[in-house]
Amino acid sequence: MRRNRRGGVIETGRVFLFWGRVRGGAICAIASHPTDAGGHISLLDGIIRQLHGKSSEIEQGRPQVIGNKLKKPQGDGPQYTGNLKPFRPLFPNPDVATIAANFWPRRLDTARFPVEERLFETEPGVRVLIHVQRPSAGSRGECVLVHGLEGSSSSKYMVSMAQALLTAGYSVHRMNIRSCGGTDFLCPTLYHAGLTTDLHAYIQSLGQPVWLIGFSLGGNQVLKLAGELGPPAAELLAGVCGVSTPLDLAACSKSLLEPRNRVYNWHYLRGMKQRLRRRQAALGERWIASRELERIATLWDIDDRVTGPSFGFRDAIEYYSTQSSIRFVGGIGVPCLLVQAKDDPMIPFGLFEGREVRGNANIRVVSTDHGGHIGFLARGEPRVWVDEVVEEWIRG
Repeated sequence: MRRNRRGGVIETGRVFLFWGRVRGGAICAIASHPTDAGGHISLLDGIIRQLHGKSSEIEQGRPQVIGNKLKKPQGDGPQYTGNLKPFRPLFPNPDVATIAANFWPRRLDTARFPVEERLFETEPGVRVLIHVQRPSAGSRGECVLVHGLEGSSSSKYMVSMAQALLTAGYSVHRMNIRSCGGTDFLCPTLYHAGLTTDLHAYIQSLGQPVWLIGFSLGGNQVLKLAGELGPPAAELLAGVCGVSTPLDLAACSKSLLEPRNRVYNWHYLRGMKQRLRRRQAALGERWIASRELERIATLWDIDDRVTGPSFGFRDAIEYYSTQSSIRFVGGIGVPCLLVQAKDDPMIPFGLFEGREVRGNANIRVVSTDHGGHIGFLARGEPRVWVDEVVEEWIRG
């Protein structure tokens, strides 16, 4: 398709790049599998029309807070009141919100907040990379951020959250899950959604209670760890927060099998296959034969045949059933915040309305009608609404 002033589509082999001009001359780009071209042309059109002020009316509702706001959670910590600005989504369409957020530029002031690279050994033969930044004045506390599936410390949601917390006076540790962030060969294993040993080892080394903030798969890890630790977690954790968290791994993996979600399945699967190919080039066909790897077509299949068995799980069902944070949230004994959009294309919202979540007085759920998966781009400032929510919760 020929480019034009408002937007276009460029085919590059097996990938389509969708782009369009926005106010100020910025470019918004999306990469997708060619079989999704028709639907994502419409997606792009939605982005462009909204940014040029031609979108349909947007619902402007106040975010809902689920939880008992009168009872004080067990232990010490901030009391979240839900006094938030209304979330006015920039993109009401959940797919537009999800994909646009993945490309939306974020700013991290590394001149004001210099970055320290820290390689930390969590167990013999396993090292993880953490990017640490501190405010110039005294720190108000330590915040550890954990990214999602196939993300890294440089993922855009990690960057903007770090900037918000640093500006508010908190030290920030952007932690790469093992083998992520260019550290494929700093450990002999892969990673999985319930792997909490590395995170536990690192926060123990900090010598004071920290705020744990996880995104998507990272959210599953931080919630699972808090639940595993139970009430004694207060010695290590000031509080724990999950943003767009797949509480039930099986339910969320199944949602990626739906036709509407094939672009997300393709995106995650591509990253995981690339990682396995890099490891195979150096270590050989340790987890799966290259020919078999190429035949895998879904995230469920790769968890069933590679990720799960590599950690001793029989299959994806055993992996998901034992490592889902929904089995552990009832044991969380510190203040906990869950931020979730009801229209998240990958995570059924019903997971946040069950007894596992509602039965724990320490947990607060802030839900919005729109926002997508780790989207939450708002009209006006602050653009990334979820950053302000988490910062306000931490400040109490």
